[in-house]
Amino acid sequence: MIASSAYKAYKNTLTNTIDDRLNIIAIMYDGALSFAVKTKEAIESKNILEKVYAIERLDAILLALRNVLDVKNYPEAGKFLESVYDFLLLQTLKANLNNNIEEMDVVIRYLKQMSEIWNKEVLKK
Repeated sequence: MIASSAYKAYKNTLTNTIDDRLNIIAIMYDGALSFAVKTKEAIESKNILEKVYAIERLDAILLALRNVLDVKNYPEAGKFLESVYDFLLLQTLKANLNNNIEEMDVVIRYLKQMSEIWNKEVLKK
């Protein structure tokens, strides 16, 4: 009985995968934006530990977003987004090394736009 229940839960998860994945990406954008803001605040307050923590989380999310791109089926869009994520990772690295708020502002601006586009165009929110 428990195995049957577990199988049904697994099957339901599989049938909802597309919607779930779309929502997960929205959540990842929100998380990346949140950690970018925290990074900027940590740079402003000269809190090195908080900056390192926030940047590690931000980089992890950006790398995850980059790694789940479907470049094979969507080569043009995939390559474009790859380059955007690479740019954001580079900006984050520069902001970290230089303690530069303006470089984090660029990351924040991009992530806000990407989140808004995702929510309006993909999730239709």
